[in-house]
Amino acid sequence: MKLDKIPYAHIITVLNNINITEIHPYYSDYRKPTALANTYEVRMVAMSNKEDWSVSNFVLE
Repeated sequence: MKLDKIPYAHIITVLNNINITEIHPYYSDYRKPTALANTYEVRMVAMSNKEDWSVSNFVLE
């Protein structure tokens, strides 16, 4: 697998040749739909006043 945890094309071809049609178990958990859903699980509230923002100096630079 690559560093981004998505199987190489030749691995997908091998899985297809041995009749494995569900390739999601071969992906990293970070690439699965549940991970995306969990990303947005916590509600984020917009802060309307910029003066309320807390921004690190290295970000501002």
